[in-house]
Amino acid sequence: MTNQPQGTPTEKSGPPFDRWVGLVLLGVSGILLYETFFFRSFDWDPVGMAFWPRVLLAVLGAVSVWHVVAGRAGGGTMEPLSRRAFILFGGAMAYVAALPTVGFLILTPIAIFVYSLWLRPFSRRAVLGAALLAVVGTASIHALFLYGMSVYLPQGFLE
Repeated sequence: MTNQPQGTPTEKSGPPFDRWVGLVLLGVSGILLYETFFFRSFDWDPVGMAFWPRVLLAVLGAVSVWHVVAGRAGGGTMEPLSRRAFILFGGAMAYVAALPTVGFLILTPIAIFVYSLWLRPFSRRAVLGAALLAVVGTASIHALFLYGMSVYLPQGFLE
């Protein structure tokens, strides 16, 4: 145990942690990408079931390569974990769990509004910007899924 005050950055010895995370994620994404070539294909599906998983795994692989190349992204010290990150993660899990029941068009603007206010300093301008982002973001995502990809999002209470 060290005598450092709580909340101060700590110095890690050994290889940078980001590189290890990058190598592990690169290996996992490579294995999963290989497995997508064994997905079934259907005549009626123009891009195939494996298209979007491959896109996501390619992005994950690219980010992993960046972590390996960049090492420790910001310098020498690592900040302690923040409770805010866990609260945001818990909120995202609650959003996913409530989405089928409440519905996309009701829950998504609320989630975008709350997250937008959570991530920036509170002011009247921030509230207006978060409200605008919630409405425009929800409408854009809904239009993209419904008209661009013909994917129906959960309607929840609106059914």
